[in-house]
Amino acid sequence: MKGIEKMLSRKKEEIFMVEAPEEMEDCLKSALQKKRRRFPKGAIAAAFVAALILAYSFDSIAYYGKKFMGYDFMRYGNLRELFEEGLGQEINKSCIFSDGLEFTLDAIMFDGNELMAFCRIYDPEEDLIVFDPIYSVSLTGLNPSRYSLKLGHGSNPDKHTQEFVYTFEAPAFYEKWMKLNIKFRKGDVKEERTISFALDRSKAIETSVQKDINTKVRVGECDVLFDKITASAMKTYIQGSINPLTEESKKKLDPKNAEDYEKYGTTILLFDMVSDKGETIGFYEGDTNSSMGKTSFIIKGDALSKDFNTLEIKNIRLKRHRPMDKSVDILEKTENLQVDEDILIKSVYFEGDTTCVIVSSRGVPSLELFDGDELMEIINHGSYEKQAESEEPVDWVFRFEGKGQNMRLDIRYIMYYTYSDEKVSIPID
Repeated sequence: MKGIEKMLSRKKEEIFMVEAPEEMEDCLKSALQKKRRRFPKGAIAAAFVAALILAYSFDSIAYYGKKFMGYDFMRYGNLRELFEEGLGQEINKSCIFSDGLEFTLDAIMFDGNELMAFCRIYDPEEDLIVFDPIYSVSLTGLNPSRYSLKLGHGSNPDKHTQEFVYTFEAPAFYEKWMKLNIKFRKGDVKEERTISFALDRSKAIETSVQKDINTKVRVGECDVLFDKITASAMKTYIQGSINPLTEESKKKLDPKNAEDYEKYGTTILLFDMVSDKGETIGFYEGDTNSSMGKTSFIIKGDALSKDFNTLEIKNIRLKRHRPMDKSVDILEKTENLQVDEDILIKSVYFEGDTTCVIVSSRGVPSLELFDGDELMEIINHGSYEKQAESEEPVDWVFRFEGKGQNMRLDIRYIMYYTYSDEKVSIPID
């Protein structure tokens, strides 16, 4: 009997911490108004407590699971599973602007590295696919400076709704009372609203892996240092830095002016990670900061699986994106047309019902071919994707459906990849 009393006492404490949804309150009132049958008082008390425990354990979980819907665009599929397991923190608070636009903070999820805010914008009048509202968000607490916004991405599930996931720097350990500040502008009208909420530290996602890597890899004219791996059930984080070894590689990594950007573009670090069980961990986003001639990075990816002993970083590469945005008119039998210092159109010819364009470049160009105003479909799209940059120009053959008569070739950008043969092994204790 004492064991049952302890169990009921624990459940009572949990129940007192829960705020019941209004719909659940209505259901209970309706049930209590029905005609009662007579039962012994002891049986009634036991049945009521058992029913209350079961109702809380199942009905409220079903209610909150139903309420947190949408966000189908999320890259991290494990986040939805975490919410279903009760690890995310439901907020469900809204503010309304003067024109009727409603901004809702559905939920948050946070670990030691960052906080993700799941937000929904609803406008009953405007078509949000056509009219994209102008607003900004920031996160504040006791810390006098704002927690930096690292990333935001979203989609339109319907024409009156937008869903966004914003990623912020993780709140400091002493933070509890937080504010999400929303600034909205429509025409000349500017408004600001605030959604206040309390962090529930019991909902924080615990760190599962934290390990120093301290391994340096040479990639072209740069040294890449993999410094540390941190992982939780939310995401995996790889921290490190890139040290350019030449003046040109410095400009490629961190162009200081428009001239350098036009000549070199921008460079990012990419790699693949696999476990000893053959599972691939996908990485999708990152933060960089350049200072004192080198660039530090945090690259973020999927949560790690639970059943593995070793991780391996391989296929380490630097991807340089150089914008072009140039257009040239071409004809069948066009030859040796120099478009740029690294773009030569060697020849244009017809082959059956296709138009072939041979472009010579050290990197892989992105092309669009138009016949008048009609875009011609490229047949071998992606055939040269991720090809390594060559010291000497390489001939790339691009094939397009149809035989163009009034052709214009648009060169959007050139992609340069530099690879390392080295691998990094990370044993997990």
